Amino acid sequence: KCWAAFEDADTILFGHAQGAAHTTSSGYARDVRRLRRGQALAEAQVIYAVGAEDMVAYAGIERRYGTLYNERGDELARYKRNDSRIGLDLGQPWGRFGEVRLGLTSQRVSAEPSLVSADVPGLPKKVHSTDVGARLAVVVDQLDYANFPTRGYRLVGQMSLGERSTAGRFQQLETSAMGVQTFGAHSFSLFGALRGASQREPQAIGGYALGGFHQLSGYRDGQLLGNYVAFS
Repeated sequence: KCWAAFEDADTILFGHAQGAAHTTSSGYARDVRRLRRGQALAEAQVIYAVGAEDMVAYAGIERRYGTLYNERGDELARYKRNDSRIGLDLGQPWGRFGEVRLGLTSQRVSAEPSLVSADVPGLPKKVHSTDVGARLAVVVDQLDYANFPTRGYRLVGQMSLGERSTAGRFQQLETSAMGVQTFGAHSFSLFGALRGASQREPQAIGGYALGGFHQLSGYRDGQLLGNYVAFS
């Protein structure tokens, strides 16, 4: 129940779920801390904190490079994308079955092209979107291991409502299911997901993406973009 994410090459953000002073009653990290290169763990700065009865506080930053494609699979542009998010979840453990969460979240996404084809002269130099809203999530987790499970199942349902800077009010509904069973030395896994969003985003920001390893490997990573996904 600990986590860490790079803020830049010399700084990480992390949640330290060790000891009663740093955890919620359900065992999650209750503060977000910033640790710079060369600092001791005890010197990390607390930048966000919640109470002991709250569920979990989280923050994260992701930087990656992506590619835009046309319908034939030809490259149109390459871009750098930055995602940053921060939030607070309040919730109730659901016995040994899972948990229910209700939380507030804020996410900012920006994308800037680094190489653009002459076929798309009108592509903006930079696009960005900011979401602020609430989400309700229900998780039923009966897998024996979080990574590489051998038996069990996991069901997740999440609904989000809020305001988006590029499109006004938005709604999202996401569900997924996973089942695993082992026979002798072989394990078999079945996964499915349904996802939908009410507002369409600029291409480089996108709604949902498919393509690449375990995500329709016949397509390139992130080649398929859209507001609705049905995948198994």
